Amino acid sequence: MALSAFGFPSYVSRETSTNYRKSTSLSSSPSLATYFPSLCPRSTVSLELKVLSDELRSDVIFNVSKTGGHLGSNLGVVELTVALHCIFNTPQDKILWDVGHQCYPHKILTGRRGKMKTLRQTNGLSGFTKRGESEHDSFGTGHSSTTISAGLGMAVGRDLKGRNNNVVAVIGDGAMTAGQAYEAMNNAGYLDSDMIVILNDNKQVSLPTANLDGPTPPVGALSRALSKLQSNRPLRELREAAKARSDKAYWGINAPIGKGRILKEGERVALLGYGSAVQNCLEASSILDKRGLKITVADARFCKPLDVALIRGLAKSHEVLITVEEGSIGGFGSHVVQFLALDGLLDGKLKWRPMVLPDRYIEHGSPLDQLAEAGLTASHIAATALNLIGSPREALFWK
Repeated sequence: MALSAFGFPSYVSRETSTNYRKSTSLSSSPSLATYFPSLCPRSTVSLELKVLSDELRSDVIFNVSKTGGHLGSNLGVVELTVALHCIFNTPQDKILWDVGHQCYPHKILTGRRGKMKTLRQTNGLSGFTKRGESEHDSFGTGHSSTTISAGLGMAVGRDLKGRNNNVVAVIGDGAMTAGQAYEAMNNAGYLDSDMIVILNDNKQVSLPTANLDGPTPPVGALSRALSKLQSNRPLRELREAAKARSDKAYWGINAPIGKGRILKEGERVALLGYGSAVQNCLEASSILDKRGLKITVADARFCKPLDVALIRGLAKSHEVLITVEEGSIGGFGSHVVQFLALDGLLDGKLKWRPMVLPDRYIEHGSPLDQLAEAGLTASHIAATALNLIGSPREALFWK
């Protein structure tokens, strides 16, 4: 295992140049337009790579200004990305990005430049590396500190198959602070498989250090900023005053812990929403109002402890009780049905249905599109209610 540290080339300022802030069209980058491999024989002069890096940086800014996304982290790895793709040959060689949010330059250089306008959009490019998107993405990331262990597995698998490709894990100083990264480094040292770990030191996080005399004080931008804040007397006084005020205000509000509330009174159907799903419940009631059906909408407010009095009242006074949450199976709705069962409220004619996220992966996209795919929009809620009261034809209209 080889460990390398990457720093900014001397010609690159940590501050974004005013030249890079100018939006450029995709066609105004000649080096990128002719594509990368042609510029990367070993004899390539550094000036050509600098021009390519400048164009790549402008391309990242242009696209992120349109789609949103991670900007600083991607600008910080432009030169590193160019160097990696000059030296290594993906997809045969494996490059793993930790966390993966800094992969935009990598995507541009591996045939996805024309699709960057779809970045983080529904049915578009992912904001992270994604194996199903390109053969150049060898590891699907999105969580920090995982690439060293994943890369080690790839290296061991390569050795077992008798292959000789390279495995490179790129990890930042922030992700390097996690225990999983240290465990992977220790395991890699023991197995002694041939792999490369590149530490992209952004000098944003202080790594834990120690010497023979014991632990040393942490250093780094984050550490300095936090120390400065903590030693600020006016800030400390303001924090204590705010804490005291919030304690008084919390206990003085009209919704004590474990108490929900009725937002809208109706009949036959009760929607019991939790969290952000409450708003869609209200919108669903508005849809049903237009169909002549006045329903009840309740805000649970708390998953634990449950407002059992509220739930019991809804169950006894309605034909249908629907719990709605942007959570998975086993969440709020499961707690509710556990209470309903033990309280004997499911022994009669009550119809209970949970509306939760499906037990499958939902691709990236706008929140509205994701909710539609999950079946948790206001229209889906209204359709479920209509179906349960015996109006399936009307329900189909809203699905």
